[in-house]
Formats: sequence, structure tokens, C-alpha cells
Amino acid sequence: MSICSREHRRVWFADGILPNGEVADTTVIGSSTVGIGKRVPDEVCRMSPATQEPKMPSSFNAGDKIHSGDALRTDSAITKTVLTSLQDVKSDITCRPDYRALANVGKSVAKNISLIPDDEHGLPPIILAIGEQEVALEEHPSQDQAMLLLKDDGPSPLIFVLNANLLVNVKLVNYAANKCWCFTSNGLHGVGQEEVVILLLCLPDENTIPKDIFNFFITLYQDATKGKTVGNLGNISFTENFLGSKDHGGFLFIVPTVQSLADVLLPSSPFLFGILIQKLEVPWAKVFPIRLMLRLGAEYNVYPCPLLSVRFRKALFGETGHTIMNLLAIMKVVTSSNEHVITMGTCFSLDADSHLVCIQNDDKNYQTQANTIAGKSREVTGASFVVFNGALKTTSGFIAKSSIVEDGLMVQITPETMEGLRRALREKRDFQIICGKLDPDDRREFVNIQWVDGDEPVNKGVISPVDGRSMEDIPSIKILQENVFEMAGIVVKCTEVFYLQRNHDPLSPTVPAVQSELTEQIANACCAALCPHLKVLKEIGINKLSLRVSLETDKVEYQAGSRGQLLPQHYMNDLDSALIPVIHSGSSYASSGPLEMELFFFILESLNLDMKSACSKFVELQNLKSRSGCYMYNQNLGQWLDCISSTKGLNG
Repeated sequence: MSICSREHRRVWFADGILPNGEVADTTVIGSSTVGIGKRVPDEVCRMSPATQEPKMPSSFNAGDKIHSGDALRTDSAITKTVLTSLQDVKSDITCRPDYRALANVGKSVAKNISLIPDDEHGLPPIILAIGEQEVALEEHPSQDQAMLLLKDDGPSPLIFVLNANLLVNVKLVNYAANKCWCFTSNGLHGVGQEEVVILLLCLPDENTIPKDIFNFFITLYQDATKGKTVGNLGNISFTENFLGSKDHGGFLFIVPTVQSLADVLLPSSPFLFGILIQKLEVPWAKVFPIRLMLRLGAEYNVYPCPLLSVRFRKALFGETGHTIMNLLAIMKVVTSSNEHVITMGTCFSLDADSHLVCIQNDDKNYQTQANTIAGKSREVTGASFVVFNGALKTTSGFIAKSSIVEDGLMVQITPETMEGLRRALREKRDFQIICGKLDPDDRREFVNIQWVDGDEPVNKGVISPVDGRSMEDIPSIKILQENVFEMAGIVVKCTEVFYLQRNHDPLSPTVPAVQSELTEQIANACCAALCPHLKVLKEIGINKLSLRVSLETDKVEYQAGSRGQLLPQHYMNDLDSALIPVIHSGSSYASSGPLEMELFFFILESLNLDMKSACSKFVELQNLKSRSGCYMYNQNLGQWLDCISSTKGLNG
């Protein structure tokens, strides 16, 4: 929005379109104008309707993977004929590789949190075909029908509907010369959880789909709706029988690094692999997951760990016994004045070609081995932790001593050296420790502590819905909105904010409180503006979109788009009304430097999470619907609020 004199004040956008849809005379725009709600010209960032969505960036070679929608078509219409035999429609089963596959599922299924039957072998509905406006379902497939399709070795997976917001693609694949079940989620992104892949080794002569995996995905979904998500090296544990054994304790989640992904059905990024772990391994998954991950790699001769889950295997760890973990479990504070020990856990590094591994033998003692990338010689070896012990006496005859303990490094130093190390860590300076005997002719080793830029990749393969821009290596923060914005049984929520340009410490893992408040206000205003359009947006396949906001001292602007295109003008008009006051009021946050962020939004079906509370909310909402408008449910207040008046209160 450009601000002219009071007598001739008008609003226009960078693409020359006035709020009423007319073409503006942009020749009067001055170089000092403040642009609010500005859009980028068509020739710069808009894509024609015929333009395909940008391909998702990936670090894997094309020959090493199969996306869940590769070589598949999407029917433009769905036959009205009743489908009586799954086998007859094998060729009609289609699949989309991304969140759009969920756009019209809600019309065809109940709004329950789980559509998995309670009986032992009952399966959730299977999608037979996906069209532009509707889907065809087999609501009650049998195990025999499903297995017949899976054994047909076709290119398409079976698409199971676990609920109106969550699909799971299932396929039998050959991975590393093993026949495996491949379960790939599609829909967890909508509740702020990374998608998950489970590769499960098939049992001999297994002729039924392991149904417990479906229940596990529902658990993941429910946890995510409460803000409890899992990430790399996170875990979920079970107490009940799972996959036919009480010894199966849960899953350890990892981001694949150098492992082969050949023949694996991959979801949209970001995603995790879940690895089945035993109950005796759960303590390690909670306290020191990198140790368990690397131990699995050594067991199956895969670096750094396998992606494959194996049922009924022997636990790799037993009772904890005597281990240095008893020391590491209580992390020492660097600034503590009366402690002589500093412990540091490490992350897995792609710079290393091998890693120390801790193995517990039959006597419950711990030994050290090394696991290496197949076909490579060891040059850089990683460690899982480092301990600095400042109790070395000057009478010991050593300057400092270093040694390998289990899967980490122990460095013994004098109290004077410890004080220098603490000071260097507080001041973020590099520090070197010389190890060896006081004898000048003795061999020396050097332990270097260096401050480096974070090299752990983040948001790998994620792209912007606005224009296909890669979000790789751009930091982001998950969002759990206090308010639920709902209209006609459809919900819109903001799940994540990406900071493309930050005006605070780029190395800081936290965001200033004022910026968090601004982000929340922008998210709420955008949700409120989209509420009246949710049904139409979902029907035309727009169920994932993003809002990019740029704040500078002399200019503020935003863009909203989906699938590489800006939203149509009539949606932008409502967004202008809701967002411009909020963004304009937040321009003061740019006083310390430019700020650019992008918020991701998802449009979902409202599900019955809890029957008692759902009925109560439904009655309240029906009373409100006697008046026109859009309403949001405030979880903290426990009541429905009018979207417009509530967001006005936030803006004011």
C-alpha cells in the first residue's frame, strides 16, 4: 500500500492491481514510498496455471528413490460406477506425492480421529482413485483383498485413510535384498509433525498387513495435535503388546544421512524414519539416543544405522550396569564454580566417515568398536561425547591425558587448564589442550575446541508454497496456536514459521519475545481472514499455503501463495484487511534490521478427538451459527470467540 497525500490517498500493489481489481497508474509511485501489502509482479514470481509445481529439492540421486507419486497419474474425474472388486480396479488406483491428496478425502469419510476397525484384522478404508473433486473408496477392505493388490507388484502403493487428515501409503518393497513393508505417512505435516516412514522386515510367509503400524500413526497424530512432536533422535515408547510382542518397546526416529534410499517410498520433506526398538533399549533412546543409533548400525553393518526395523530381535543393551553414562546423565553447568568436570554430548557429523560405537557384552561390560562407511578407510572418526576432567594433579607427570572411553573421549586436565577452558567457553573462543608427558621428548596429542558455524542441515527438501523457493538451511520454529479457527467443520492452522532473514543473533536458538508475539498476531489474523474461504479453498485443492512477510524500516510487504502461485485476488482482499494493520504495527520490529519470515498454514477437517468435549463444543458452535460469521475456539479460555472481534483485539 502506498501512502499519498490525504486528498488523493489510494492503495495499489506492485503488480498494478487496485483492491477493487482495477489497474492502477503505477507511474506515480515514488522511490520513498512505504509499500504495505505489496506483491511481486507477475513476470517475477507468478506462475501460469499451466506451470507445474516446482520439483522438491533433494540431496539424493534420482536413481536412489521413488516418491510416492512417481510415474502415477491423477484422474481428472471419478467414475460413478460402484466398484465391487478391488482386483478389477488395480489400474485405477492413483496417488499424489504431497498434501494435496487429502484435499477431498474429508467428503467421503467420517470425522472420527481413527477409522481403523476394532477387530483384529479389520483395515481402514482404501482409496481407489483420487479425482479433482472427490475420491473413490473401499470402506471395508479385507486382508485378502489388500494382500492380493500388494503382491501384484504394481508401481502404486495402497493408500489407507486413517482419518480425514491422515493417509498412509503401503507397499511391499525389496530393500537391501530384504522383502519389507514400507509404510509412508501423508498428513502429519498438517499437525506440525514431520512425516514418518516405517520399513518393516517381513516375516516368513506373512500374509496380513501388520495393523499395529496404523495404530502407531494415529498415536503420532494425536500427540502432534497436543503439541507433542518428535524429531531427529526422538522416541516414542509403548507399554502394551506391539507387533505381537511385549518386548517391542517403541520407535527411535532418525533423519537418513548416507544410507541408501533405493526402492523406498518417500513422503514430502521433511520426514523421519522410525526404527523399532526393544523395551530394554528404551532407556538409552531417552537418555543417549545417538549411542543406540550407532549400536544398531554396528549390529547390522550399516553406517551410521539401519533404516530397517526387525521384529523379535535380541535387545542390544541389557541392564545399565557400570557406565560413564552415570556421569553424563547429569550434565554439568559450564559456569559452575565448584565442579571440576565438563561433559558435552555430540551430534552425528557428516564430516566423519566412521564413528566410535559402544557395545555391551554378555558380561554386561562395555567395549569400544568403530563402524565405518562401507568401502571407505577411516580418516575422521566421530565420538558421541567428550568429558573434560579437571582433577589431574601436577605431580602426575602429564600436561594432560586423553583416552577413549566407551564411545566417547575423556580428557584429563589440571585445574588451571580447566579454568582456562571455562573462560574460553564463556567467551566463545577457540581453545587448545596439549596432551602428553612433561618430558619434552614425549609424543604430543592435541585436543582443539573450535567454534564453527552449525553444519547440521535443517529443513532439507522443504520448499515454499509461495514460489517454490528452497527453505533448506533456513531456521524454523514449530507453532502450536492457542486458538482453533474453524468454519463449516474445516480448520485452518499455522504450524511453523521460517526465518528467512533475522535481525537478532542468528546463532541463537530462541526468538525474542516481541517477535514471537508479532508472529502469533500475524498467524491469527491470517487464519481469521481465510476462515470464510476454507471450504472453497479445500475443494480446489488448496489445503497448504504460506504467508511471507518482510519488514524493513521504510517498507513492509507480504505475499500469500500455494503450489508456486499467489492466491487469487478475491482472497487477497480479505487478507489485506486483516493483515495490513498487524504488519504495519509490527514495522517497529525492523528498527534493528530487516526481518523476513514465512508462515506455513494447513487446512484440515475438524475431527472428533474426544467425544464428550466434541459434543459440548458442537452444541456451542451450533448456537453461534444462528448468527453469521467465523468463530475460533480458544483452548485456554475453553470457549468459542468471534474471529473478527478477537483479531481486532489482538491488533489493538
